Amino acid sequence: NSILKFLEEPNSGVYAILTTEHLEQVLPTVRSRCVIVPFVSIAQANYEQEGKALGLDSEDVFFLSRLGHPYQEMNERVGGQAYQTAKAMFKQWLGLNGYRVMLACDYDVRYRIKAKGSLTSSQAKAMNMDLLQDFFTMLMMFATDCLRPQSDEDCPAWYHEAVQQFGSQPNAVQEAVRLFHIALEEKDLVNSTNDLNLLFDKAFYRLEVLHE
Repeated sequence: NSILKFLEEPNSGVYAILTTEHLEQVLPTVRSRCVIVPFVSIAQANYEQEGKALGLDSEDVFFLSRLGHPYQEMNERVGGQAYQTAKAMFKQWLGLNGYRVMLACDYDVRYRIKAKGSLTSSQAKAMNMDLLQDFFTMLMMFATDCLRPQSDEDCPAWYHEAVQQFGSQPNAVQEAVRLFHIALEEKDLVNSTNDLNLLFDKAFYRLEVLHE
């Protein structure tokens, strides 16, 4: 109600800029009071061109181009601990890098970024938020590709094989949809007010129930 009142009667010279990746989830009463300005995603070719210019691995270009980060930040992201850790966790969830059943424990022991040295607690939490955002986005990407498979040329061979294996299981479409919903819901919960360890434990439990 307070948001609606603000949008209806803003102070002079005050503008509200609201951003969302899912316009359909915004209340119609809010949408009707806004000017909708859609943004078109940057073309894959832009990421590929930038990635090649930076000398990045094609695997990283493939993932970074689909995580929603500005392509100008690709070099910074690819060398960042959050992205690389998220990719390692994603591979472990697929069973390609360690034991899948150990992922929740490994997140707490090995993957979670901890404050140490010059890294403050608030900085570590921000990095862990980036890490989990990227991980859940990778799961959403994977679920989408299981519903709409990529060609061999579009993605790393191990990723393509994982998509094919997932798609060959019984009820693959329903399982992919459930995976997407779980990842989307958990991603939306990643914020500075939530306990990220508890959040990931819950998310992992939901993912394993799905897997079974």
